[in-house]
Amino acid sequence: MIPTDNGNTCATRRATDFQVVSEKTSLRGDLAAINSFGFGGSNAHVILRRPAPRTSANVGDGSAPALVVASGRSEVAVRVLLRAVEEHGFDRNFIGLLHRVHDAETPGHPYRGFVTRTQSDRVNSVVQGKP
Repeated sequence: MIPTDNGNTCATRRATDFQVVSEKTSLRGDLAAINSFGFGGSNAHVILRRPAPRTSANVGDGSAPALVVASGRSEVAVRVLLRAVEEHGFDRNFIGLLHRVHDAETPGHPYRGFVTRTQSDRVNSVVQGKP
C-alpha cells in the first residue's frame, strides 16, 4: 500500500520517480502508468504513451481524392462514423485513428462503408458485408 494521506508506518517509499497524482500534472517523459487496485479483486493496469505531434489538419488540399473506410455492427453506426469524418473536416489525425481501429477485420462488424472527398463532391456509400 502506498501512503498518500496520513502515511503508513509499515510502508516506506524510497527515492524514485513514482508520484501519486491527484491533480492535473505535466507529463515528464513519454510514458505514464495507471494502476487501480480494488478491494474486491478488480485490478486494472495501463501504460499510456504520449501521442505523436499533430500534423497538418486536413487531408490534402482537395486536388487528390481521399478515401476513408469504416465498419460497424449496424448501418447507422457506420454512417455516424463517416459523418464524423466530414464534421472533422477530413482531419488527418482523426482519419489515422479510424484507420488504425479498422485496420484488422473486427468480428461482429458486418457493415462496411466509405466516404470519399474530391475537388468537387463528396460521396457516401454503405454496404453490408458478410456477417
